[in-house]
Amino acid sequence: PNGNLLDATSVQIPGVLDDLYAEAAQSEPLGVVWNRDTPSVRVWAPTAQSLRLHLFPDGMGEAEAVLDATFDAETGVWSTTGTPDWNGKYYLFEVQVYAPSTQK
Repeated sequence: PNGNLLDATSVQIPGVLDDLYAEAAQSEPLGVVWNRDTPSVRVWAPTAQSLRLHLFPDGMGEAEAVLDATFDAETGVWSTTGTPDWNGKYYLFEVQVYAPSTQK
Protein backbone atom coordinates (compact mmCIF):
# COMPACT_ATOMS: atom_id res chain seq x y z
CA PRO A 1 0.00 0.00 0.00
CA ASN A 2 1.03 3.60 -0.59
CA GLY A 3 3.76 2.44 -3.00
CA ASN A 4 6.12 1.26 -0.22
CA LEU A 5 8.25 -1.84 -0.70
CA LEU A 6 7.09 -4.53 1.73
CA ASP A 7 9.32 -7.45 0.84
CA ALA A 8 11.89 -8.59 -1.70
CA THR A 9 13.88 -11.67 -2.62
CA SER A 10 17.45 -11.92 -3.74
CA VAL A 11 18.33 -12.82 -7.29
CA GLN A 12 18.45 -16.54 -7.92
CA ILE A 13 19.70 -17.58 -11.32
CA PRO A 14 18.44 -21.05 -12.32
CA GLY A 15 21.13 -23.65 -12.78
CA VAL A 16 23.99 -21.79 -11.08
CA LEU A 17 24.47 -24.37 -8.31
CA ASP A 18 24.23 -27.17 -10.84
CA ASP A 19 26.83 -25.48 -13.05
CA LEU A 20 29.18 -25.06 -10.10
CA TYR A 21 28.81 -28.46 -8.42
CA ALA A 22 26.74 -31.05 -10.27
CA GLU A 23 29.45 -32.70 -12.36
CA ALA A 24 31.91 -33.01 -9.45
CA ALA A 25 29.16 -34.13 -7.05
CA GLN A 26 28.27 -37.05 -9.33
CA SER A 27 31.70 -38.64 -8.88
CA GLU A 28 30.31 -40.74 -6.00
CA PRO A 29 26.73 -41.73 -5.11
CA LEU A 30 24.74 -39.65 -2.62
CA GLY A 31 22.93 -41.04 0.41
CA VAL A 32 24.04 -43.96 2.55
CA VAL A 33 26.41 -46.35 0.80
CA TRP A 34 27.85 -49.50 2.35
CA ASN A 35 31.33 -50.59 1.33
CA ARG A 36 31.53 -54.09 2.77
CA ASP A 37 30.61 -53.39 6.42
CA THR A 38 31.41 -49.66 6.55
CA PRO A 39 28.74 -47.05 5.77
CA SER A 40 29.43 -43.61 4.37
CA VAL A 41 26.87 -40.85 4.10
CA ARG A 42 27.00 -38.15 1.41
CA VAL A 43 24.55 -35.23 1.14
CA TRP A 44 24.62 -32.59 -1.60
CA ALA A 45 23.96 -29.30 0.20
CA PRO A 46 26.36 -26.69 -1.26
CA THR A 47 24.66 -23.74 0.45
CA ALA A 48 24.54 -25.32 3.93
CA GLN A 49 26.69 -23.81 6.66
CA SER A 50 26.90 -27.07 8.60
CA LEU A 51 25.50 -30.59 8.53
CA ARG A 52 25.26 -33.04 11.41
CA LEU A 53 24.04 -36.63 11.41
CA HIS A 54 22.04 -37.80 14.43
CA LEU A 55 22.19 -41.58 14.87
CA PHE A 56 19.40 -43.42 16.74
CA PRO A 57 19.21 -47.03 17.95
CA ASP A 58 15.52 -47.16 16.99
CA GLY A 59 12.85 -44.83 15.62
CA MET A 60 12.18 -43.24 19.01
CA GLY A 61 14.06 -41.53 21.81
CA GLU A 62 17.38 -39.76 22.07
CA ALA A 63 20.22 -39.89 19.57
CA GLU A 64 23.07 -42.14 20.63
CA ALA A 65 25.55 -40.09 18.60
CA VAL A 66 25.72 -36.76 16.77
CA LEU A 67 28.42 -36.48 14.12
CA ASP A 68 29.63 -33.41 12.25
CA ALA A 69 29.92 -33.98 8.52
CA THR A 70 32.88 -32.67 6.51
CA PHE A 71 32.28 -30.26 3.62
CA ASP A 72 33.96 -30.63 0.24
CA ALA A 73 33.91 -27.17 -1.37
CA GLU A 74 34.68 -28.62 -4.81
CA THR A 75 31.61 -30.86 -4.93
CA GLY A 76 29.22 -29.17 -2.49
CA VAL A 77 28.89 -32.51 -0.68
CA TRP A 78 28.88 -33.07 3.09
CA SER A 79 30.06 -36.51 4.18
CA THR A 80 30.84 -38.70 7.14
CA THR A 81 31.93 -42.31 7.52
CA GLY A 82 30.38 -44.65 10.03
CA THR A 83 31.13 -47.99 11.63
CA PRO A 84 29.65 -51.48 11.11
CA ASP A 85 27.34 -51.08 14.13
CA TRP A 86 25.32 -48.50 12.15
CA ASN A 87 23.57 -51.38 10.38
CA GLY A 88 19.84 -51.21 11.22
CA LYS A 89 20.11 -47.80 12.92
CA TYR A 90 18.01 -44.74 12.15
CA TYR A 91 19.38 -41.33 11.26
CA LEU A 92 18.34 -37.72 10.94
CA PHE A 93 20.15 -34.83 9.25
CA GLU A 94 20.46 -31.47 10.98
CA VAL A 95 21.32 -28.87 8.34
CA GLN A 96 22.08 -25.25 9.14
CA VAL A 97 21.37 -22.85 6.29
CA TYR A 98 21.29 -19.09 5.95
CA ALA A 99 17.77 -17.71 5.55
CA PRO A 100 17.84 -14.27 3.91
CA SER A 101 14.34 -13.54 5.22
CA THR A 102 15.60 -13.62 8.82
CA GLN A 103 19.23 -12.76 8.04
CA LYS A 104 20.22 -15.71 10.24
